[in-house]
Amino acid sequence: AHHRDAGTTTMLASLVSGTPETMERSVRSLAPLVADGTVAGIHLEGPFLSHERRGAHDPGVLTDPDPALIDRLVDAAGAPGVLRQMTFAPERPGAQVLVDALVAHDITPAIGHTDADAATVTATIGHVVERSGRPALVTHLFNGMPPMHHRAGGPVAAALTSAARGEALVELIADGVHVHAEVVRMVF
Repeated sequence: AHHRDAGTTTMLASLVSGTPETMERSVRSLAPLVADGTVAGIHLEGPFLSHERRGAHDPGVLTDPDPALIDRLVDAAGAPGVLRQMTFAPERPGAQVLVDALVAHDITPAIGHTDADAATVTATIGHVVERSGRPALVTHLFNGMPPMHHRAGGPVAAALTSAARGEALVELIADGVHVHAEVVRMVF
């Protein structure tokens, strides 16, 4: 109700990284809210994230991509369309297989909480586009990733270049704290 009163028309519920059992329980708890329209779906932020760029995520539960976990979470959701996107670090072993599993379940792959170089991010975005026929998503650009440097553009440069080509969509936390207003204007 708070978000609707502030003008939000569509919202996903985001889950932080957890153990498989915790994530399954959380998906089961949120699925009825998707069914009744309270939220449009669930965003899984992890657990396939970079230790170096984990932010507030528990390092003890971060792990390499596991398509079997995706199957378990899809089963826990109980219906197609409940799980809408998953943020993962593309440098983790098995990331391309994860993209294939997400696309097979119609879950949007989202790159984030990554310490990857620009080439890895660009290749992963290309893989997402090739497999899904849709742009890749980049979770909260600038946050949870190394800063862009003129000699090593990293995920930020790769995401912005891909977005300019129509191959990626980038999210920003435009709250006046996470990303400076001048940087938000630059991205737009």
